Amino acid sequence: MIEKVEQILEEVLAIGYKLKDVAVLCRRNKDSKVIANALKERNIDVISSDSLSLAASDAVNLIMAIMKVVQNPDNALAKYEAVYLYYRVVLHKVPNTQENKVIKETIESRDILKFFELIDKSLVPTALQQMSLYEIAEKLLQTFELFKHDKELDFIFRFLDVVIEFQHMKSTHLTDFINYWENKKESLSIMSPAGQNA
Repeated sequence: MIEKVEQILEEVLAIGYKLKDVAVLCRRNKDSKVIANALKERNIDVISSDSLSLAASDAVNLIMAIMKVVQNPDNALAKYEAVYLYYRVVLHKVPNTQENKVIKETIESRDILKFFELIDKSLVPTALQQMSLYEIAEKLLQTFELFKHDKELDFIFRFLDVVIEFQHMKSTHLTDFINYWENKKESLSIMSPAGQNA
């Protein structure tokens, strides 16, 4: 199936169409996800509902994972997610064998201070627990310099909008926001970026 889609794309691009002029329609959502992922793997720009979802942003997922750790310091899964996203998003690398050993030891020690020393010594968990939702998000974004990640900016600003809206309309509690995020993250999205040839 993907080979046929790729062949048709090559043909229409060869006669002068641009990627933004092309739409791939599928009968089932699962087929569209498969095709979108396959095209992305072939370095073909794709705009899909999945690619516009806030849940597709590594920067946003990093912030949420750390928020989960702040809310529940014993959440080992959130700690692993936060550390590996930290390596990918901030350090732009995959941890090597020695680093994986340190990560495992740090998370298994259940010492929250060691966890924060691993990702950034300037973050103090008790201080984060005293901040508002927006302040936590902003502090983490600034600490990891995520505003410098141009491809993530639309996701980051939309995420901050979601945090502000939630804080004003629903609750100021971190636990409530995390529950809201888990239920709504797939439906929260950005607008299609203007001028993108996809």
